Amino acid sequence: MRRSDTRCAGQRPEGETTAQASRGIFVTIEGPDFSGKSTLVRAMRPLLAGDEPPTHFTREPGGTPAAERIRALVLDPEVEMDAWTEAYLYAAARADHARHGILPRLVRGENVVCERYLDSSLAYQGYGRGLGVEAVRELNAWAVGAVVPDRTFYLRIGVEERARRVRKLGASLDRIEKVGDEFWRRVEEGFEELIRLDPHRIEVLDGERPPEELAELVVGEIRSLRYTCGGDG
Repeated sequence: MRRSDTRCAGQRPEGETTAQASRGIFVTIEGPDFSGKSTLVRAMRPLLAGDEPPTHFTREPGGTPAAERIRALVLDPEVEMDAWTEAYLYAAARADHARHGILPRLVRGENVVCERYLDSSLAYQGYGRGLGVEAVRELNAWAVGAVVPDRTFYLRIGVEERARRVRKLGASLDRIEKVGDEFWRRVEEGFEELIRLDPHRIEVLDGERPPEELAELVVGEIRSLRYTCGGDG
């Protein structure tokens, strides 16, 4: 685990006051489908319950009423859409979520843990759909504004483990989960490239470890990050 290089990756906007600079910590959980993100978040909730400042858990797409409506559409296996339509819908959901779900809580000093965020769009639409990472980043620039993660935890799992989890789940797949193996290869390669480009912000976790162990590790990192970024006021 990192300590000496722990930093606030989400830079404060120019002109922000000292009071505003005490805003909460923004953490994202990333990884391909079936990597255990939701399971990890469930294990983290009781560990952070009762902490001050409080931690708000959210997800993407979703997190606000408008964004949840978009989620239902973009993941509907019965709906066909091209890659750019998909990318714009994710960005639209993120714009509402960032402005009305995440930022107000950060400004109040709350911490936010979000399951998926911009990195997922870069990996899924930029690399997986072949739209180009810079094109998708530019599309999302207006959506996220200054709401960028202080730390991202990426759950890495092997191809065989992912296939095992899909078989074990046995549930119907959403529109994104049903895409073929070549798409998933590009998505995972995209995530790995993002990790290479931003190793200080993105920390790789072994997604095959027990979720309880991972939760303890991540919560410890969040508390350390909170102290480092908000520490002496």
